[in-house]
Amino acid sequence: MKTNIANLNYRKLGEGEPLIILHGLYGSSDNWISIAKALEPKFTIYLVDLRNHGKSEHKPSHTFEDMTNDLHHFIQEQGLEKPSILGHSMGGKVALHFSLRHPEMVKHLILADIVPRNYRDNPGRSNQADQHKEILQGLLSVDLDKLKSRKEVDLFLTPIIENEALRDFLLKNLKNKLSEGNLEWKLNLQVLFDAIGSLMSSVNYEDIQNMEQIPMLDVTLIRGLRSWYVADEDVTKVKELFPSLRLYNIPDAGHWLHAQQPQLVIDAILDTIK
Repeated sequence: MKTNIANLNYRKLGEGEPLIILHGLYGSSDNWISIAKALEPKFTIYLVDLRNHGKSEHKPSHTFEDMTNDLHHFIQEQGLEKPSILGHSMGGKVALHFSLRHPEMVKHLILADIVPRNYRDNPGRSNQADQHKEILQGLLSVDLDKLKSRKEVDLFLTPIIENEALRDFLLKNLKNKLSEGNLEWKLNLQVLFDAIGSLMSSVNYEDIQNMEQIPMLDVTLIRGLRSWYVADEDVTKVKELFPSLRLYNIPDAGHWLHAQQPQLVIDAILDTIK
């Protein structure tokens, strides 16, 4: 194995044609477990922890090229032939980047509430890279030698990360150190902090348009209608890149559409991979 290839933890469920699901930033394979269980009668599902997340290996860099190489190695290692790949948020950009690099290895590409936009610059919104840096700085400031429980960490983070739902989501990344009994983060926080600017801006429309030849991909876009991540103009741009695009609009759902409207997301996946 190449030294910069990360060993990826994964869960495998079901029987049928292969479907790989990739989570978003700060997430893990756990985020999509309920969706996977609903789909397992029809697919062999691989819920993957991306590098520096979940139980996957920590590495000193975190780029889309890195994650594409990890995924390429994973698919070869599992002996998968043309899996469909679904990615949410950061995982969607990984899935798109991989599909552009290796179009012959992908049956269906499903983007869950993400497009190839530069999310660092968003008119009318604060800089997304700066927002994530504030979150990661908050997590890095937690002294896990002194704070011994999830509740103590939650109280410490409350004035730093005021959104309770976001805080609860982030705290799922705490685990017990087996050797010492202390808590530790599943996330490779410093590496993510260093990479966040590139993660927000890379794999954008300009990157794809600058390719010598844009591969013909079978692409589905599932967007939450209450999410700002995919605007109407984004749909137009993605259709220009991939004319056969299938679009599923999920009502009453924001960026976490798979948690807010799981059945509609399941229906969209099933309709895509008939």
